[in-house]
Amino acid sequence: TDSRALPEDYIPTCKQALANLNGGLAPLARKAIDQGWVHPNKRIFNNAQISDHFAIIPTITEPRDLDEMEAKIFDMIARRFIAVFYPAAEIDVTTRLSTIAGHAFKTEGKVIIAPGWYEVYNKTTTNGDADATTLPPITAADGQPPKAKTIKAESRAETTKPPPRYTEATLLSAMEGAGKLITDEDFAEAMKERGLGTPATRADIIDGLINQKYVERLQRDLAPTTKAEQILQFLAEVKAEQLTSPAMTGGWEYKLRQMEHGRHTRAAFMQEIIDQTVGIVDRIRNFNEDASFIKQCDFVSPTDNKPMMETLRGYKSQDGDLMAYKIIGGRRIDESEVRELVTKGEVGPLDGFVSVKTGNRFSAKLRIVLNEKTGKKKVELDLGNKVDVNELTPFWTDPKSGAELCEAATNYVLRERGPEGWKIAFQIGRHMCQKPITREHVLQLVTAGKTELIKAFISKRGRPFDAFLLRQGARIAWEFPPREKKEKNADGSPAKTRKPKTLPDFSKALKLGESRVHSGGEIFQTDDAFVVRKPGTEGSDRVVFEVKRQICQKDIPQEEVLRLLETGRTELIEGFVSKRGSKFSAYLVLSKTKTKADFEFPPR
Repeated sequence: TDSRALPEDYIPTCKQALANLNGGLAPLARKAIDQGWVHPNKRIFNNAQISDHFAIIPTITEPRDLDEMEAKIFDMIARRFIAVFYPAAEIDVTTRLSTIAGHAFKTEGKVIIAPGWYEVYNKTTTNGDADATTLPPITAADGQPPKAKTIKAESRAETTKPPPRYTEATLLSAMEGAGKLITDEDFAEAMKERGLGTPATRADIIDGLINQKYVERLQRDLAPTTKAEQILQFLAEVKAEQLTSPAMTGGWEYKLRQMEHGRHTRAAFMQEIIDQTVGIVDRIRNFNEDASFIKQCDFVSPTDNKPMMETLRGYKSQDGDLMAYKIIGGRRIDESEVRELVTKGEVGPLDGFVSVKTGNRFSAKLRIVLNEKTGKKKVELDLGNKVDVNELTPFWTDPKSGAELCEAATNYVLRERGPEGWKIAFQIGRHMCQKPITREHVLQLVTAGKTELIKAFISKRGRPFDAFLLRQGARIAWEFPPREKKEKNADGSPAKTRKPKTLPDFSKALKLGESRVHSGGEIFQTDDAFVVRKPGTEGSDRVVFEVKRQICQKDIPQEEVLRLLETGRTELIEGFVSKRGSKFSAYLVLSKTKTKADFEFPPR
C-alpha cells in the first residue's frame, strides 16, 4: 500500500494495538495512550486519503514466535506506528554567517530541545541528518546578537563527482518520489500523490526493462544499454519526449485519483490519451530524416572520397555505398573509431561487444569488406575465427625452433612449421578481461612460460584484479599474487583465517562426462556432491562448480545435473522442502559465475 492514513473510526483499534505491544516498545506505546495523543487527527485519521488500502500498522494480536528478520520488520513498523502519535520534535537552529574575502558563507547547526517523536527512536542528536552540522547552541552569555571572529580560513580545491548509478533500491525510491525529478512546480505538486507505477508493480517494471535489454545489471548498479540510448535519442528527434518523462505517467495517475473523487471525467481523460497517442504515432510514421538531423564529418569515405555524413543511426557515404552503424553487436561505436575504420579499413580489436544469445562480452575487429550480394561496401565483425596461418606476418622468430609469433585480427598466434606447412601451436587474445595484452607479454609467455604481473584486469562482475598469465601447452592459465595477510580487522578484532578447501578424492569419484559450460571441465559424482574439475596451475586440480546431491531434502537426479551443465537449466524439480517444512517446486539454474546452482521459481 502507498497510503499513509487510517480510517477515521480506527482510533479504538489503534489504542488496543498500542496496548498490546510488549518488550521495549511497551512503555513508549503506553505513554502515547496516557498522554492522550491518540485522538482525532486529520494527519493520521483521514478517509479522504484512503485508497484501496490504508496504512500498514500492527494488528491487535500479540506477536509471537518471530524469527530474526520478521522481528526486525515488525519493530520497524510498530515503532513508526507509535511515533506518528508523538508530538513534533523541537530543534534549536544556530545560524553562522561569515564573510571571508568578500564572500558570504552560511552554516547552520541543530540542537534538539524537546525530542518529541525522536524519543521513539532514542535519537538525541541530529548528527545523522544529511543537512545537520555541529554548531553549539547560542546562550545569553554570547550577547545579542552574538558575534564570532574568524581566526583562520583555508581554501581547498575539490572536484564534484557525477551522481552514482541507480541500484534497484534507489530506483524504486526514485519511482515512488518521481515528482522530485520535475522542475515544473504544478507537475511536481501533482506527482506528490502518485509516483511511477504502484508499490506492487514497480519491481516488475524494472525486471521488464532488464528482460527487454533496456537496462543491464553491473553488480548492484543498473545501467542503460545502447538499445535504450538509441530509442531515447530517436524519441527526442520525433518530438515524443513525453514518453520518456515521469511527468506523463505521474499526470495520468493523478487524474485517475481525481476521477476517484469525481473531480475529472473518464471521457475527458480518455480523449486526452487518444489525442496524445494519435499525435505520437503520426509523428513517428511520417518522420523523415531531413538535413536538420544530418551533419558532415571531417573524414572521407573510401567509396567516393567525399566527407561521411552522420545520421541518427550511423555514418554513411554520400554515394550510399557504405553505412557504418552507431551500434554494432550491442556496442556503441565512437566517432573516433569510425574515423579509423574508414581511414585504415579496420579498427580494433575493440572490447565490449555483447553476444545476443549468452549476453557475454567479447572482443572483435571491425572491417570494411565487399558485400558480394549488393556489390557495395559493408562493415562486419571479425572475431578472428577465420585465420589463414600461412598469410600472417611474424614479428618474432624463435632462433632455436624457428617458430614464429604473429598478430592476427583478435589473437596473437604462435605458428610452427610441420610436414604439411604452418600450424598453430598456441594463441592468446589481444584483449583479455578488458585489458590489452602487449607483444612483450606474449614474448614472456612463449620464452619464459609466464608473464610479469599484469595489473587492472576487469572481472565479469566489474572488479579490477591483478594476475600473471601462464602458458600450459596450448592453454592459458591464471596465477594470482598472494593476498596480504591481515592480522586484525578494521575494528581491531582478530581477522578470521580462511581454511584451505580440501579437494575431493577424484580417484574414488564417478566420472560423468565433460561440462559444456566449463571449457575443459570434467563432471564427477562424489559421495555428497556433483563437481566440475579443471586443471589448475602447476598441474594441480581445482573445482570450478559444485552442487550438493541433496538440496532441501530432495535428491538431485544425475540426469538433471547433466542437463544443467549443458543448457544452464534443469527441468522443473518437485519435492523440495523449505526450512519451515513447506514443499515447493523449482528449477535449478546456473549462477552467473557458473560456480553453483541457484533456484528459479515457476510463476504463480
